Amino acid sequence: MISAIIVNYCSADMTARAVASLAGEDGIQILVVDNTARESERERLRTRLTDTSVELIFNQSNQGFGAACNQAFARARGEMILLLNPDAYLRPGALGKLKKFLVDHPRAAAVSPRAWIDDAQTHLIPPNHLPAPADAVREVVLNAFGPLRTLAGKWRRRRDLRALARTGAHTQAALSGAHMLVRRDAIEKAGGLFDERFFLYFEDSDLCRRLAGAGYRLYVLPDAEAVHNYDRCHADYNKKLEYGGAAAQAYSEKYDPAGRIRRLAGWLKRVFPPAPMPAWEDLGERDKPFQLEVPQRSRSAWALELSRRDDLSPATVYFGSGPQAGFDNAFWSLMPPAEYYLRLGRRGGWRTDGTWRFRRMP
Repeated sequence: MISAIIVNYCSADMTARAVASLAGEDGIQILVVDNTARESERERLRTRLTDTSVELIFNQSNQGFGAACNQAFARARGEMILLLNPDAYLRPGALGKLKKFLVDHPRAAAVSPRAWIDDAQTHLIPPNHLPAPADAVREVVLNAFGPLRTLAGKWRRRRDLRALARTGAHTQAALSGAHMLVRRDAIEKAGGLFDERFFLYFEDSDLCRRLAGAGYRLYVLPDAEAVHNYDRCHADYNKKLEYGGAAAQAYSEKYDPAGRIRRLAGWLKRVFPPAPMPAWEDLGERDKPFQLEVPQRSRSAWALELSRRDDLSPATVYFGSGPQAGFDNAFWSLMPPAEYYLRLGRRGGWRTDGTWRFRRMP
């Protein structure tokens, strides 16, 4: 049996869509935990989730994502646990493929599908990478020396594009808790599902680190597909940054308990101030989708990256071909108003054709 865990927070309609993507699967237990703690949201869930086989758990306050998942895990009966975000859903046949993969590969602790950010499946979500306390030192050094930062950016681009272009099952250091199938026995061997010191974010990174430490491997199965309309559950981006910062601090404290790496990073930051960022071609304010002209040399196969970070890590990726690269109305509607960064270049290799920034207006 598979036990599916979905945590709802102000997202009843999307939660219902996530549940619907599991319809027709044999031998599945679906647990939905509501962290909204409002009667109006409870009624919306009851109205949308009319299948009596769905088990609803209502919290009196927001317990945090990890704690809510643990609540459901305590009730789960399956030998496999599906973690699914409310703003994500599995494509037809995906769950069966993920389950078969774990059955056929006993040393695999978990497997995730290929994930797209949009319903039209044009923009891929980047591969997850396992954070480490030493990242803080590396980032200070890279930011202080422009050529190193540029070289590292090209290397990350090449690595991520190669991973996203793979068609066969492959190992990955970390998987997203938004759409992951995990063995129950691997979770128990690794010390439990989620560490509740992580209220939101980094709980999946911590789990992946513990699973690897227990001797298991993690895989991505591109043949199985999911859509994750990332960041659609809660509109307060500043609050998410706050949660992310607190989670990053907790992660660092857990894996650098003496604080030696954090102190070294702080010292290096004082000694080596950041170098100026490379110049971006400014596209100004944009209130509707637009297209970029692709140079002739890249038209046979290009990759367009989009990120809210100026180092484009992480970045969604659109693999395409032809004379223009850009966005359609459906994808544009998923982008909240903010500053964005773009990079265009050939699918393989180090060479890129340009970098831009623009402000997406309401």
